[in-house]
Amino acid sequence: MKPTANSFKEAETTKISQKHTANAFSVNRHLINAKWYHDKFLKLPLPKAVKESLYQSAMTILEHRNGSDFEDLYAIDIETGTVIICSRQATTPLQVGFKIAD
Repeated sequence: MKPTANSFKEAETTKISQKHTANAFSVNRHLINAKWYHDKFLKLPLPKAVKESLYQSAMTILEHRNGSDFEDLYAIDIETGTVIICSRQATTPLQVGFKIAD
């Protein structure tokens, strides 16, 4: 399946922003913002919508948790790429999970 102009535009505009502090948990912006990083997702043996959803979710996680020792967790439908649920409120460093209700 061929990538669309929309998917490339979306990938080009999804970038990790510059933070004022740097530490051991900081994202390597030059690595993650590079085109080849997005291209690695395009090579996954999954439907295009799933690949793009994985990429966008990864970028959201990296932006949200950049520089912190907290984690986010996403459940993504492997057929459609729809984010089923996500946990973004972890309060324990290096530990995340879904609630029983989820």
